[in-house]
Amino acid sequence: MHSKLLLAVLTACATPLAAQRAHQIELGGYASSTRFDRLMRLQWRVGAGLRLGYFITNSLGLELEGSLSQPRTQSPLAFTSVRWLSTSVVLNVRAGSNSPYLLAGYTRIQYGGSNDAPYDFGDHAINGAVGDRIRLFEGALLRLDGRAIFAPRTDPRFGGRWVGHLVGSVGVTMVAPVRHRPS
Repeated sequence: MHSKLLLAVLTACATPLAAQRAHQIELGGYASSTRFDRLMRLQWRVGAGLRLGYFITNSLGLELEGSLSQPRTQSPLAFTSVRWLSTSVVLNVRAGSNSPYLLAGYTRIQYGGSNDAPYDFGDHAINGAVGDRIRLFEGALLRLDGRAIFAPRTDPRFGGRWVGHLVGSVGVTMVAPVRHRPS
């Protein structure tokens, strides 16, 4: 009941943003810090990523994002890689000079590689985020994001049950209109 009310209020508040408009693309990079679920036995680690977005309307967008981190495992000198690729729907909400947003979608998480046991598997997950875009200058924005990623079940070597990761990120993003060629 509360989630339906929240969605109704956010949809009603969604208005054109000062920096983002329909038919614009957003391209950015970011640094992130991930707190991995304890079941994964991975240390908190800084990573990096790229994102590409498209504003369908002034308040609704689609986004594709890829990220990489190399957290330390329980072994003192051993590291593994964690990569994810996400696709999400973004609801933009105007609040003064800032451009907050809510985001939800699908994430594919890939742990390690073929020679990186036991971190040699992938998880299907959902993601949700709350964030803000702060205008730096025309076409450039500082983007802050707090995200939760939940996989309903993971590899049996790590308990086989759901896992959740928390990710905070800060980056710079550029927005530009999509140019249409005259016919």
